[in-house]
Amino acid sequence: MNEPSARRLAAILFADIAGYTALMQHDEQDALQKLARFKETLEAKTAEFQGNIIQYYGDGCLVVFDSPAAAVACAMEMQRSFQSLPRFVGDDKAVPVRIGLHLGDVVFREGNVFGDSVNIASRVESLGVPGAVLLSQTVRRQIKNKPEFELVSVGSFEFKNVDEPMEVFAVANEGFPVPKREEMEGKLKSPVVTNDRQSAVWKKWAWVVGIALVALTAWLFSKNAAGEDSVTDTKLDKSIAVLPFKNSSTEEENQFFCDGVMEAVLDHLAKIEGLKVISRTSMERYRDSKQGIADIAGELKVANILSGSVQRQGGKVRISVQLIEAASDRQIWSDSYDRELTDIFSIQSEIAERIAEQLEIELSPKAKTALATQPTTDLSAYDYYLQGREQLVKFFADRKEVYYQNARLNFLKAVEVDSMLAPAWADHALAIWLRRYGHDDYPIDAAM
Repeated sequence: MNEPSARRLAAILFADIAGYTALMQHDEQDALQKLARFKETLEAKTAEFQGNIIQYYGDGCLVVFDSPAAAVACAMEMQRSFQSLPRFVGDDKAVPVRIGLHLGDVVFREGNVFGDSVNIASRVESLGVPGAVLLSQTVRRQIKNKPEFELVSVGSFEFKNVDEPMEVFAVANEGFPVPKREEMEGKLKSPVVTNDRQSAVWKKWAWVVGIALVALTAWLFSKNAAGEDSVTDTKLDKSIAVLPFKNSSTEEENQFFCDGVMEAVLDHLAKIEGLKVISRTSMERYRDSKQGIADIAGELKVANILSGSVQRQGGKVRISVQLIEAASDRQIWSDSYDRELTDIFSIQSEIAERIAEQLEIELSPKAKTALATQPTTDLSAYDYYLQGREQLVKFFADRKEVYYQNARLNFLKAVEVDSMLAPAWADHALAIWLRRYGHDDYPIDAAM
């Protein structure tokens, strides 16, 4: 039997982590720690101020309160916590959270809320900057006589799918940033250009185009006069995605090793400054995909694709890779490495270095040091670690307890063999943390 709907006035709070996708691409583990801290703080502060968490949206969250004053006070306490030093070892960065609030009628049904007021709250939040608390005029009316809240107007805005312009206010208490109008980008209507403005715009662009044509003509003339080729050099697009490597071993159980090699190459590429790299979990959906290279690259917005295969037999390993320019489907570079298994780490580093060379990226001393660093000298410890990673991926795919337990067991075996294998310690802690604080709607991409 369906739960009946109920309509009531509520203060709605939207919060999200600014730039979370970019954080994931740059440093997944750091982004994941921030997300865990985001959720822990939300739950603690919401309970403290008698709010109700309705739903998580990946790196965002919807919360409702009966009292507008409680909602604003809770938002301020959240931001103070997000901007304070975290409890994570090695993480000294604040969590960049935006918060927006609105007051209006909402419909409660089956544990969720609906209504225009929810959409307006999300639009107010979209204007924010990390550390700020923004609120609509309806919230401001309810708390304007409360001296503990210092508020300033940041202007009126025309939001998408909202009929009337809305004035937005920012909490201006000490320590809270007030966004400048020019840095506020959100879910706004496209500006309407009047006839007078259209005329001015066209005149401006006519001048710009005219000047550009004159400059282009002069440049072409000078090039031809000098007898030079008129074709200019194009700058390489330094972006790459790594497709899941194919397991060419006769034993299917070596799939964990194949995936581990692919992930290690990807991690090495991520250490190269100036190279955009797509995360491993974003690539999982392309495992055994029949899509063409150009289509995959188009979806991921990258210029280059790396594919490969791994064959492991006894103490030998063969790794074959090819780098493809997606737009032309042209193979830029390929190579095969037939080595002793003990050379696995040097192979992974060499692949990353060759790709940097092909994409004309000069490695910094820091990147060279990072690529040369080996996680362990004991291959049995490395095997346990890779098996743990495989089980952890499976756990976050369907949440079976057996995968979680197997992941922990393999990580512990890895550090028992080599107590200095830092990635095993880190992923063991990560597994425990995410299992404790994760939610059913926790995005798989955020887990690895």
